[in-house]
Amino acid sequence: MKNLVILITLQFLFISYDNLQAQWVQTSGPGGGTVQCFAVTPNGIGGTNLFVGTGQSGSTSGGSGVFLSTNNGTTWTQTGLLNKSIRALEVSGTNLFAGTAWSGGMYLSTDEGLNWTSMGLKVNIVTSIAVSGKNIFAGTLDSGIFRTTNNGTTWAKVNSGLYNVQVYCIDVNGGYLFAGTNTGVFRSSNDGTNWTYVNQNSSPPLSFVFSGTNIFEGSLGDGVYLSTDNGNSWTVVNTGLTNLNVNTLILSGTDLYAGTEKGIALSTNNGVNWNAVNTGLTDYFVNSLTTDGTNLYAGTNTNGVYLSTNKGASWLAVNSGLANTKVYSLAVNGMDQFAGTLNLGVFHSSDNGTNWTALGLYNNWICALAFNGTNIFAGTYGAGIYLSTNNGSTWKQANTGLTNLKVVGLIISESNIYAGTEGGGIFFSTNSGTSWTPIGLINFSIHALAIIGTNLYAGSLGVYLSTNAGTTWTTAGLTNSSVISFALIGTNLFAGTEFGLFLSTNKGTDWTEVDNGMTDNWVNALAVSGANLFSGTSNFSGPSNGGVFLSSNYGTSWMAVNTGLGNNDIRVLAINEMYLFAGTFGGGVWRRPLSELVRVSKELNELPKDYTLFQNYPNPFNPNTIIAYSLPLATDVKLIVLNTLGQTVAVLENGFKNAGNYSVNFNASDLPSGIYFYKLEAGQFSQVKKMILIK
Repeated sequence: MKNLVILITLQFLFISYDNLQAQWVQTSGPGGGTVQCFAVTPNGIGGTNLFVGTGQSGSTSGGSGVFLSTNNGTTWTQTGLLNKSIRALEVSGTNLFAGTAWSGGMYLSTDEGLNWTSMGLKVNIVTSIAVSGKNIFAGTLDSGIFRTTNNGTTWAKVNSGLYNVQVYCIDVNGGYLFAGTNTGVFRSSNDGTNWTYVNQNSSPPLSFVFSGTNIFEGSLGDGVYLSTDNGNSWTVVNTGLTNLNVNTLILSGTDLYAGTEKGIALSTNNGVNWNAVNTGLTDYFVNSLTTDGTNLYAGTNTNGVYLSTNKGASWLAVNSGLANTKVYSLAVNGMDQFAGTLNLGVFHSSDNGTNWTALGLYNNWICALAFNGTNIFAGTYGAGIYLSTNNGSTWKQANTGLTNLKVVGLIISESNIYAGTEGGGIFFSTNSGTSWTPIGLINFSIHALAIIGTNLYAGSLGVYLSTNAGTTWTTAGLTNSSVISFALIGTNLFAGTEFGLFLSTNKGTDWTEVDNGMTDNWVNALAVSGANLFSGTSNFSGPSNGGVFLSSNYGTSWMAVNTGLGNNDIRVLAINEMYLFAGTFGGGVWRRPLSELVRVSKELNELPKDYTLFQNYPNPFNPNTIIAYSLPLATDVKLIVLNTLGQTVAVLENGFKNAGNYSVNFNASDLPSGIYFYKLEAGQFSQVKKMILIK
């Protein structure tokens, strides 16, 4: 035990090189995505901090947390609350509160979003937050309203009289608290202790705004209601309002703005009349509105944030750095990177993602991108194929002969272009997309394509092979799996499916599962650099699972390479000479230096000359980490994990091992947060290293 204590002490004196290595960095875009809510605070130097909450309502993923702009939306930076779907933001003094959907309940920041702490309210969906003195109220979608008087140390349900607990909005006006539920409006005069039913609507209230003795309510389906007697009676005020699904209301001076599913409306006379103010908007589905006293901001369902400096007369998208988009396709051509998104079109970067420029095809789901010389092809879900001959400056449809317009896969071999469709099989063009010919697998959904020599492989419900350019097809295995992605290393063919990764070394005749070490088996994307294979997975098995994995032994073993990656739902991967790029669902594009990832791979696969215990990766971790070690000689091996008292909490290896490089996955889901140590004993060699578990 004395020797163990000495070794443990030494660990505090050294910093491992692995802890200083590079990590994933979120690029500046593509900018946009779903914005659910706003909060505005003074920044102490005469300006304002503008916060936005991102993510789909009710989604377990697809949100990038909270972003901050200090320059009226010109640029955005991500705060410390990462990878969360944010439904509500509220400010009280120096406190910033965030309510999430399926992301841990309520969070609090006291330093302008730099750091966040959980407030302990573990509910599925927090829809709204209100503050009245020391009382903080959280409206939830399935449990009614909660109240805390001690900043979240304890919470209590306050639902007496609130016989509908599906709460969409809560707000405070003077000494009264108003709650919008699935069956109408409730009011409380004693901080939620009791509730009174005051407005039985046919549609749920989604927002409140107060102006003197006037209370305005925006509803889902009935438009705007007005009460002049503290909610005792209500009148519909919809004249000129062309859409009655009112998601949000905001007052700026005496001007009342309504954000609807079909744009923004303005009333200058307390709702008596409304006029559309949509000039400049390309996304008319408005989730939220706010003002900093001078400017108006609109958060939309797809295209991020819009700014108006002239009372809504015109709007301008301000999304630089708001990397909250859903990226489904990536393509690299020299120093140019292209990203295809859901409903925001195609984006281009020539500086590895530092800046992104929109190239058009807005309102299209870009499922596939491919290059053929100077031509760029974009496959869309529903509009077929678009072609650009000038690096994306202009596009034209290239659909002649393409009878199915849901194009989800593209691959190019010399002058031949193959397009896989959803439910329509494969199409083939030999003239740069001028015309297309169906070549088989009609009525099949083709999500992946690969070419080895004269063999053409198609991923559908199983793998299909054609040796004659698509004239005929045969089944090539995996018939019970939906094949999503392919990759080639030499003659080794890898197939990513919703149930794991498989390898064939004989052109599809036989397949072997090769996904040991992956924490999620839904393999959306594969990318190759030399002998290194990268796998991009979803996180459907849990928010801390998934991400990017690396194998340098043809899939025999995998290690997670997710340090710094704020979104583990990976939809596409691409590689250039410098970086590995990952397109995420709701987090834009991330990048990581390829040289560092290849270095990690080489460390684990060169013939070892010495006994080595590597630093665990990642570190800190939650709850999985990889511990790797090298043996120059065959010997008995024991690898254990200890707590700070020197007690063994896990035995990872205990037996004979041949010379070589090894890696072990350590799952600490049953252990509390803290400092742990792992010890390797191999022959006369013994070493201890420190690791940190943060939950």
